[in-house]
Amino acid sequence: MAGLALMTSCSVSNVKSTATVIKDCTGTYLRINKEDYQVCNADILKNHQQGSTVSATYRKVRKCPELDGRIVCAMYHEKAGNIRIHSIN
Repeated sequence: MAGLALMTSCSVSNVKSTATVIKDCTGTYLRINKEDYQVCNADILKNHQQGSTVSATYRKVRKCPELDGRIVCAMYHEKAGNIRIHSIN
């Protein structure tokens, strides 16, 4: 039973998708299939403007250590989860 719990807590494999870059005071996101995913390693998108389209290889993750303790604005941005980008084309 413990092995099953461990397997289900792991992140999924890398996925490649076309996405729109969304930036606001709460962070950087990729909009994929009408859902926003917060980017843990947002520095990879620093040269991409709000609204630009990218082809990204990423994986979904549960936590973003880079965002822990980071002060953001009081705005709420609904998100479908967190992702870590491996490459941008």
